[in-house]
Amino acid sequence: MALKSLLQEIQLKIYRCLVKNPWEARVESEVNKIHEVFQREAGSDNSEVIKNVVDTVSTKGYMLFSEIISDETLDKLRSEYHSILTSDVNTFRDVDRHDGAVCVRMQPFFKISNFTRYPATSAFFNANLFYEITEEFYAGSKGGFGYMTEIFVHDTPETNTPLSEKLHWDRAQTLKFWIYLDDVPAEAGAMRIEPDSVERNKKIRIDEHDKKGVLIGGVENIVELPVIDPIALAAPAGSILIHDTDASHGSHPVMQGYTRKIMRGHCRAKSFYRDR
Repeated sequence: MALKSLLQEIQLKIYRCLVKNPWEARVESEVNKIHEVFQREAGSDNSEVIKNVVDTVSTKGYMLFSEIISDETLDKLRSEYHSILTSDVNTFRDVDRHDGAVCVRMQPFFKISNFTRYPATSAFFNANLFYEITEEFYAGSKGGFGYMTEIFVHDTPETNTPLSEKLHWDRAQTLKFWIYLDDVPAEAGAMRIEPDSVERNKKIRIDEHDKKGVLIGGVENIVELPVIDPIALAAPAGSILIHDTDASHGSHPVMQGYTRKIMRGHCRAKSFYRDR
């Protein structure tokens, strides 16, 4: 499977050199607004934006950039999002359904069919800035990293018991890139996060893996310590979230009248340990 995914990634890179994605330039330009936002929030003309974004995510556990993507690009992403959700399930790796929610897992993401059928989505998750952030994030990893190996497409209507409600850390540390397709207030299931919990959870994760090898999801990666007032990562449509899953995180329930519509891409070290 790993070799097949690698071959598909290589095929897509060759194909992208030969065939122009009409959404690539627009999406690249919009994603690159993260540079401007970070520099403005830092209060200086910071020339090391990528390094500082990575340092913040590695320490704080996340960075949320509000309203980065334009309305026109969002309309195209939403159109592709709905197309993915209504496509033949055999097109994708998995389709999970729970209490009215639908989650499509596109793995591997690097397929020519995804490039041609979903050009804006492909352009977004192939954005050069995201790759550079991932490369810096996993700079100390033995064996390199897998970039956007899978994409999750979520549609979550009203639910009182979301699958990931309990605060937890992921058993396989992952760097995730989210796009909010609609406004995501707390009432629409915005993710909760415990800031500055990365190092504590990372140590627990590695120690537990060293002792047991395999952990039980939903049991052994649950945060048992009291967490006072975790932050809700609420933001308007077009916002981009970068998240280190060693930070304690969990979902808010989606309240009546709301639906959470997001897509997210996953990047991971190829070896278990990430030395930074």
